[in-house]
Amino acid sequence: MSGLNGQCADDRKDADDEDRLAASPSRNTHYERKESHMGLVRKMGGSQVPAGEKLRFVIVSAEADEGDHGPQAKLKLKVLDGQYKGEEFFEWCKIGQDDTTGEEYVADGGKLHNIAMSAFRDPKRIDTFDGIDDLLAGLVGRSFVSITKMRGSAGKYVGITWDMVYVDTEAEAKEDFDSIPF
Repeated sequence: MSGLNGQCADDRKDADDEDRLAASPSRNTHYERKESHMGLVRKMGGSQVPAGEKLRFVIVSAEADEGDHGPQAKLKLKVLDGQYKGEEFFEWCKIGQDDTTGEEYVADGGKLHNIAMSAFRDPKRIDTFDGIDDLLAGLVGRSFVSITKMRGSAGKYVGITWDMVYVDTEAEAKEDFDSIPF
């Protein structure tokens, strides 16, 4: 230890820096946090749902969307219960397109197929729709269960795991109970 009052030169420099910052007119206004302020550092994509969560989702909206690599379905999903209840995010599903006719279809085993199978709980139901737009309209309000994962090239956005989509047994039980005549 050397210097005044047993402080080393680095300690005095740090103390001087702190005093200078505290005296700065912008110091007390720029960094003050207001009660309603959510913070500057947040997960990208708007949702605070982390990867690896098994959650129940409801499809809030579903529409056809033209993606960089062809047609896709844009689904707005909302978490139904638990710690993340009410959190929403978008999920995109590839829509198949016949190379010669341009006809759009649901690819067997793809993400849209898995969601529709789980949401309708009847594999034959998918073929009853007149087209993709009709199918997407039928999905709105339906629920399913899936595992979340980080998506995007930098892993900044939350999404669902396409091959881990399951029937929402809680919704299924409620529908069965509601169909009982009293």
